[in-house]
Amino acid sequence: MSLNTSKVKVLELVLSTTQGYIFIATFFLTVALVFTVLFFAFQRKVSYIFFILLCLFHVLKIMIKSDQDFLLLSAWWEDFFVRMHHYPFTLGGISLFGFLVFEFDLKPKTWLIGGFAAMSMIFLWVEIPAFGLIIFSSLALAFLALKNDREGGIYALVGLILFGIVTRLEFVQNLGVGYYIGVILFVLTMTLLVGQRIKKSLKEQREAQMKSVTLENQLLKSTIQPHFITNSLTSLQELIETDPNQANKFIESLAEEFRLFSEMADNKLVPIAQEIALCDAHLEIMSQRKQGTYKLVTQNIEGNEKIPPGVFHTIIENGLTHGFRKKLDGEFLLEKESSNGHVIYRLSNNGDIEESSNGNGTGFKYIKNRLMENFGKEWSLDTSKAKNSYQVSITIPA
Repeated sequence: MSLNTSKVKVLELVLSTTQGYIFIATFFLTVALVFTVLFFAFQRKVSYIFFILLCLFHVLKIMIKSDQDFLLLSAWWEDFFVRMHHYPFTLGGISLFGFLVFEFDLKPKTWLIGGFAAMSMIFLWVEIPAFGLIIFSSLALAFLALKNDREGGIYALVGLILFGIVTRLEFVQNLGVGYYIGVILFVLTMTLLVGQRIKKSLKEQREAQMKSVTLENQLLKSTIQPHFITNSLTSLQELIETDPNQANKFIESLAEEFRLFSEMADNKLVPIAQEIALCDAHLEIMSQRKQGTYKLVTQNIEGNEKIPPGVFHTIIENGLTHGFRKKLDGEFLLEKESSNGHVIYRLSNNGDIEESSNGNGTGFKYIKNRLMENFGKEWSLDTSKAKNSYQVSITIPA
């Protein structure tokens, strides 16, 4: 083999090793950036700070390792790095220990981290390799987390065992980057743990939100129903005094509406045909009550579409209250349109446009909570006023 060929192979090996270290440093920087975003955008957990420091100290360890060959440094800086290259390792070990203490809420935190930091600095001062201290102390924390039933303790145990095995192989088999591979495996394991916890936390938040929405729905229903009953009984009292025969018809229509409403109220979704029947019953009652004519016309409605109960009934009741104070005849038009995986329902009326509700009352709060309960955030509710009509549009997933 010629001398030139040997030089080329050595150069290729140096370049390959350099590229490997650059990849490892980039990995640690990426993880540090991800946890920085998590810290500021999601949860300001102290454990995240220790994890970020763990990654950054290992980047620093790579940058100032005694045999680094990708930074052009003066002799003074090279000598300085030779003398300082053990510090990032020790500080990284302290960061790892601190992460485990805070992530698994092990107490007393100050004494645990302080004692470990003191022992690590003593090992550094007397020039004793501290890897055994780091790995066995961290394993003790993982076992303590398991003993105390801390969620994710098994993740830490597996990650640390992999870390220890791969690092041990470096010493036995002379693997150049074995230690860094061990740290990467531990970092990946802990990142998986944090991801699982974030997923669980988001799920619990959604469940709590939906529970809150459900409770608010119950409160709104308990507010809306007595309000409707009071108005209906007031009208009935007037009819009994002025027109007993009409009062009998009113009682029959009122009983039918109560029956329909009681059948639907506790369901999350009902066929739209059932909702339309409820609306027709209400319009019949209001026609008798005001001695007028109110009707509901539908377009493109099949009847088996599912919607939250009482939604259109509430819109019609609201429209009658605000838009037909002076008008004794009125028409409501319910239309359906499909668009891009969504269904749009438009309910309009020809009442008094200027007196129509702006959509911020108790009835609309009930509608919004019903939509939130069933469709999360995948819905919208809009109100608009045209020349001859007032319109409410509801968009939900198909």
